[in-house]
Amino acid sequence: MTDEKNNKRVQKEKPIVKGTHKKTAPKKNTPQKKFLYSLHELSDFFGLSHTKMSSLYKIRGIDEKVKMSIDEAREKFKNIRI
Repeated sequence: MTDEKNNKRVQKEKPIVKGTHKKTAPKKNTPQKKFLYSLHELSDFFGLSHTKMSSLYKIRGIDEKVKMSIDEAREKFKNIRI
């Protein structure tokens, strides 16, 4: 749009509307699910026989049906070389 008298460009003024700004919530980091492994899967992962892993469970008083994550298993079985 031009002003005819001065031959200069005139910018249109945009009205400022309050309250139209969208508020966004901060992203929440969802904790990743830890995979749980059975006694047989952990024994394969650590390179031990199933009977050796079973005895390690029994020594620590853990039921053989209990599933645990790899980090949890490393913490409980510190004395084996992993």
